[in-house]
Amino acid sequence: METVEEYIQKITRICDDLSAIGKPLVDVPRVYGLLQGLGEGYEASVAFMIRPPAPSYDEVVPLLQRFDSRLKTPPTLIMAIANIQSWPLSRTGGWPGKTGSA
Repeated sequence: METVEEYIQKITRICDDLSAIGKPLVDVPRVYGLLQGLGEGYEASVAFMIRPPAPSYDEVVPLLQRFDSRLKTPPTLIMAIANIQSWPLSRTGGWPGKTGSA
C-alpha cells in the first residue's frame, strides 16, 4: 500500500513524462486524476477540492499533504490540544484550579 506522498510523486512523474513527450495535461485533468485515485478517508477533502473554481495542481498537492498529516495524528493528541485551547482563564487570571499568585 503506497502512502499519499508516494501516490503524489507517482502522479507527478506520470504528468512530467507526458509533458516530456509533448502531451502535457492541463491543470484540471491533473487535479481530477490525482483526486480520483485517493483512498478511503479522503472523500470530504476531495469534495471540498473539486468545487468550482477548481484549484491548480500546485495548490492541491500541499492541501493533500496537510490533510494526510492530520489523518495520521493520533486522535488523543488532537483532543488534548483542543481541550488545552478551550480552557478558560479563571477570574484571578490564572489557569483553572490555580489559586493565589505564583
